[in-house]
Amino acid sequence: MASPAPPRFTRVGSSNIGRPAWVARYASLPELRAAIDTLESAGIDGDDLVVVAPADRSPADSPALARTVLGLTAGVVVGALVGAVVGVCVIALARWSWRDFDVSSWGLALLTVWCAVGGAALGWFAAIGRIVGLSRERTLWLAVFDDVGEPSELASRTHAVDVLTDPAPLLPAR
Repeated sequence: MASPAPPRFTRVGSSNIGRPAWVARYASLPELRAAIDTLESAGIDGDDLVVVAPADRSPADSPALARTVLGLTAGVVVGALVGAVVGVCVIALARWSWRDFDVSSWGLALLTVWCAVGGAALGWFAAIGRIVGLSRERTLWLAVFDDVGEPSELASRTHAVDVLTDPAPLLPAR
């Protein structure tokens, strides 16, 4: 067991403000989700489970936000460029295949832009898929307000990295 940790924050308006029975730390978001499923199947009500943030979250969130914005921007730009190139290739193939395919320059430009917008949307989704792995870089805390007999046993079943059985009270986020 680890020593008492600094205070953690829960969202404003949460009904679970105060001292939880125990707090567990998880290495990734998929592990945290699996832990919630395991705890709920063990009889702990979902209302007694709260994902909490460490008190020093601002410095940790700044680089993550910068990487997220950069990744999304790159995904949208690359997707738009790839979509535009694919659109131009499809239009060229259509003009080559059907000799009587006669579309004005505005029509060709609109088709290219339409393909670029579609590519940007696909690039955005692909970037989100890549960025979701960001949660693996941060530790996530789960506060449990249900008083259970042996939290260490439940925490080991949920693959918790660390368990605090006497945590500091949760504070509302600022």
